[in-house]
Amino acid sequence: MKKRQSFILMGLAYLILVSAITPISSVTEAAPTPEKPMTLNYDFWLPATVKDVPVIEKFLKGLEDATRGAVKTKLQAGGAMGPGSETYDRVLGGVSDIGHFGPGFTPGVFPMFSIFDYPIRFPSAEALAKAQHEMYKRGYFDKEFGRVKVIGLLNIGPYVLYTSKRRVTTVKDFSGLKIRCPSEGWVQFSKALGAIPVSMPSGEVYIALQKGITDANLMPWDGAVSFKLAEVARYVTELSMGTFTHLIVMNKKTWESLPQEAKDYIDKNWMENSLVLARANDAMRLRAIDLYSKTPDRETVHISRDEWQKINPLVNNMWVKWISDREAKGFPAKKGVEELQNILTNAGVENPIVGYTPGK
Repeated sequence: MKKRQSFILMGLAYLILVSAITPISSVTEAAPTPEKPMTLNYDFWLPATVKDVPVIEKFLKGLEDATRGAVKTKLQAGGAMGPGSETYDRVLGGVSDIGHFGPGFTPGVFPMFSIFDYPIRFPSAEALAKAQHEMYKRGYFDKEFGRVKVIGLLNIGPYVLYTSKRRVTTVKDFSGLKIRCPSEGWVQFSKALGAIPVSMPSGEVYIALQKGITDANLMPWDGAVSFKLAEVARYVTELSMGTFTHLIVMNKKTWESLPQEAKDYIDKNWMENSLVLARANDAMRLRAIDLYSKTPDRETVHISRDEWQKINPLVNNMWVKWISDREAKGFPAKKGVEELQNILTNAGVENPIVGYTPGK
């Protein structure tokens, strides 16, 4: 009897020891259900009033419906989770389940995807988003996106140049022009053309143009509406070049913990959702063009094909350096630039990679 009791006690002691040393993370969590759903935080740095939000909310509602309420979401807009510059880190750390941010907030983290921050010409946000998706499918961003699950790639559409007094249509017109630049790529471009790059928050561009602190501002067309630049910019030079990209990513552990219905929904719909977001930017662009055309004493001007041919050699070094820096780190940068050139050329874009000569 005593021998049997000792075996029982030894067995209990073993079970207690095993449970004590077994990590909590190794215990399989119960799958979410409509009665006990999992809630995902969607970390978005822009305010809830922007045009993106209705599209985001529709996508998230679709996710909830696809799982019959087993997965719920909470949109944390306006930087409620913290600064946009730290969104990616919050996703990596599991503080945020989904992060929606600009890759430009984290210089050097997305070396190949930064190709879209350089002088690329394209007609619309949707057209470039399709090119972004094609490059993604071909694996050019696999290495830098490996730590997260990508569920959105898009952009805000091409930039234009707002000028208060000077009509900019030639290379010479850029000389000495004080241009507010939104990114390092634009700083390099402006310097190459003899302009003076100026850095300032977007909220200050109206006063800067009005008071002559700057001569020009680079921004998408919707700046005519959202920042009221139609009131202070006498001219708009239609560059159709350069953009600001958006990246939407999910924490890897969050992704792995989702029910299969949620994964299927996201995989099936995220690219189309990205295009819908891009189309929202294109709609705002058309609205801004219409507003500007109806504002008295305003003019939209263009750079001729001959002038673009003069610009190309001036900015060639931007691409030479971009490619060499990445090739040195093992990225297929040259091949990537040439494939993007082909994708956009086949889509009908003339001179898409400004300053780059294929094969050189």
